[in-house]
Amino acid sequence: STMAEAWTGKILRGGSKGVEVLARLVKGDVVPELPASLDIVQRVPFPEVQKYPSIAVLRVAPASPAGVTLLGEHAAYFQGKARAGHVAHGDLQIFIVPPGVSGIDYGGNSPGVLFLVL
Repeated sequence: STMAEAWTGKILRGGSKGVEVLARLVKGDVVPELPASLDIVQRVPFPEVQKYPSIAVLRVAPASPAGVTLLGEHAAYFQGKARAGHVAHGDLQIFIVPPGVSGIDYGGNSPGVLFLVL
């Protein structure tokens, strides 16, 4: 089923505010191997992210009710800064974007780019 969890792990921002999440594949066929946690220390302006087509898009949800507020805080933070979080993992560029960002090519096939949508 396409609704299967593609990744379970933890998203942090600068080593804190860690939230356990479940991510489901919403676009693409393949989910690259991801680390157990993604610590976002880099932020990239939305126009920069809009240059990259992606191999896959994952939609992130909190793994437990306790994570709802934290995940919402992360999304609000990135929306407020008009930035996406960025984590490099080997050759893979992972962008963590808040919901509702327009102009991002979610349908590309660049093997080195993955989007996680909060």
